[in-house]
Amino acid sequence: MELRHLRYFVAIAEHEHIGRAARALHVSSSLLSRQVHQLEKEIGVGLLARVGRRIQLTEAGKVFHQEAREALARIDRAIATAQAASRGEVGRLRIAFVEVKRIAEIIPTAVRQFRARHPQVTLELVPMRLRDQLEAFDAGRIDGLEIDALLTFRADREPPGFDVEPLFTERLELMVARDHALARKKRLTARDLGGVPIIWMPRDGAPFYYDLVRTALNDHGIQPDIVVETTSPIARLSLVASGMGVTFALQSELFRGVVARPVADLRIEFVGVLLSRRRVSPSSPLHTFRDVLVAAAQRNRC
Repeated sequence: MELRHLRYFVAIAEHEHIGRAARALHVSSSLLSRQVHQLEKEIGVGLLARVGRRIQLTEAGKVFHQEAREALARIDRAIATAQAASRGEVGRLRIAFVEVKRIAEIIPTAVRQFRARHPQVTLELVPMRLRDQLEAFDAGRIDGLEIDALLTFRADREPPGFDVEPLFTERLELMVARDHALARKKRLTARDLGGVPIIWMPRDGAPFYYDLVRTALNDHGIQPDIVVETTSPIARLSLVASGMGVTFALQSELFRGVVARPVADLRIEFVGVLLSRRRVSPSSPLHTFRDVLVAAAQRNRC
């Protein structure tokens, strides 16, 4: 049985006449009759009955007609969907991201513009901790995460098979409670942090960034007095606001009751990047997502 058998049968059923069906299909009546006879022979039941000049469906033919129409409709949808996918008009993109304010600010604009161009493409946004990303990079498990792109910070390594697109650069600053003594100083240096309680992240949460800050302090002869460790940026800033200590955060990560202060001789910068899969088809909607995200990041810098 081939698709043409189904199409021929459905045409006869709907026209109730072999001649009219043949003209609609641009084939001869004899060819159409032979094909339908082959179909009936193959499935072992009669589908059509001649009543005068009209062709009527048998009971088996009525059931088969409904199923055949649905099957052909599904096949037509599959063809149309495949063709649309080849043009990048349908499908799914899975985008992972680090939950920080600077990245969160550019996502809505990028998503809005992407949806305007690809309304039939499902966009899935997946929060992912930096620790999980780096572990996946190190273990070669990035493919297993089934992501198309990743909004994150540049580390000392990137996964193979991904293009790296810088989005923004932001300085890490000291966050202190508004009524803290350091908040009143016009100029801070690393020496001002000697003996000051610091709230920071555990090293296994993000070893690269943990070491980056600790090394910068050690280079100035400061052994950080870390009193609380937590992987939650909000928890760190909340503890700072309560007066329990100070922390480091991106200058955009403001929090009620907390002020940001640059440390003159500690210049630690984080680079926000988009990692996107390199080997995708030219029609992949990932290209559009990358373009609108980069444009949104550029506008956000202004």
